[in-house]
Amino acid sequence: MRYLAFDLGASSGKLLLGDFNGSKLKMQEIHRFPNHPINMGRGIYWDYLYIYSEMIKGIRKAHSESEFVSMGIDGFCNDFSFISKDGELLSPVRAYRDGRTKRCMEKIKNKMPDEELYKLTGNLSTSANTRIQLAAMQEEGQAYIFEKCDKMLFLPDLLLYYLTGEKIAEFTLSSVSQLMSYQTKQWDTEILNTFSIPERMMGNIVNPGVVIGKSQCKLEGLDDIKPFNITTVCEHDTASAFAPFLYSENEAVISSGTWTLCGVPISNPINSKNAMNRDITNEGNMDGKYFLVKSIMGTWLIQETIRDYELKGFSYGYNEIDAMISETKPFSFAFDVDDEELFTPGNMIRKIRNKCYEFNGMMPDTPGEIFRCIQECMAFKCRLALDELQEQTHSYFSRIHIIDGGSKDSIFCSYIANVCNKQVYAGMNFASAAGNVLVQMIGHHEISSLEEGCSLLQDSILPKVFEPKDVLLWNERYYYYLEQLNNQ
Repeated sequence: MRYLAFDLGASSGKLLLGDFNGSKLKMQEIHRFPNHPINMGRGIYWDYLYIYSEMIKGIRKAHSESEFVSMGIDGFCNDFSFISKDGELLSPVRAYRDGRTKRCMEKIKNKMPDEELYKLTGNLSTSANTRIQLAAMQEEGQAYIFEKCDKMLFLPDLLLYYLTGEKIAEFTLSSVSQLMSYQTKQWDTEILNTFSIPERMMGNIVNPGVVIGKSQCKLEGLDDIKPFNITTVCEHDTASAFAPFLYSENEAVISSGTWTLCGVPISNPINSKNAMNRDITNEGNMDGKYFLVKSIMGTWLIQETIRDYELKGFSYGYNEIDAMISETKPFSFAFDVDDEELFTPGNMIRKIRNKCYEFNGMMPDTPGEIFRCIQECMAFKCRLALDELQEQTHSYFSRIHIIDGGSKDSIFCSYIANVCNKQVYAGMNFASAAGNVLVQMIGHHEISSLEEGCSLLQDSILPKVFEPKDVLLWNERYYYYLEQLNNQ
């Protein structure tokens, strides 16, 4: 049987066919398109109509390749729009990097302490999360949409709605919104009431692996395609990528994409003050379980630096960047990749150079120096995150899996092996799509459990193994980096 996965990332969207022959799963990319936020006025937006049209284009391409029984959608979390009772789209989709949350943050923070929110939801209070975005709408006079709308839908659920007419809130997306109680796995009425968010506009929370309906036969461009099942998956793309590792023991996972997310599976959320102070969050997954996750700025920094150079008339491909990094002296510059000023788009070269100067008085000049210090500092922050996750879970990681786009980056994978002094298994650059397909297979009773799916993927994919090298040097530079970081 074949399944179609739509994996929507913050820099690209991909549709892949998963073909299960009874013993192995083969993934085939069918369609890919660029995706990026658009600055307009005081806002930053996603081009939802473009995303939708590219999804339809990908469905048509997939159907021309082969008939499939089901489709699932995963994507980034927190962003949303509103629909009327008649299904009209009532607002554009704001991007989580939009500035209105920061403009309103102080007023919002006074309504409920971060520690209380963390205890209720297991989620950190960040400028990106859904609660903050909805609260910012209240502060900026946009709450009239709450009264006019029928439902607020997360972006993947919004795409599902226009495929099926079903209005839902998938569990993994809801679990990171800072609006869901981790204990009841339902919307937290205390939080909703505190921030004047109407509960009636929140969809029913639906678990992954549920066939919610069939594609509508009159969709634009799909009227000649036989209706296919639409299945909820782990719709938060990180949850989808992490799902194949839900039952791994003493192993950590790094999902490397626009964000770099370090995670470890846990049975129940950890919501201590110590975990909160270390910026560690809890993200829902399959079977009601969770991953303990620490987020780090990821390839966003590289993508924005490339874009900045293009605006200056220089075009660099990834092979060229790797060559420049290899020819550049190591450990010459450093900065905090998670500095708030790097969160928003624009002027990334200038921002990184200034942050390096603030960090240790040294400023990179060449593209190779800039790209190398990004990679080194990302590796240092991953080591810090993994050390903190080991501390929180009282465990020791014997190996590290690097998945998604960064698994193809040999330099980054080798840096992680070196600084962590652990074997790195790099593979599944399509991890989110693979997790997406596995959950669809469970929903269609083709496999009985995620554990069976994990075993299936291990038999289907041969990872590349990176052994640690220059461990003493990397360890010395890591602790020097930490010393500088703590002095900021």
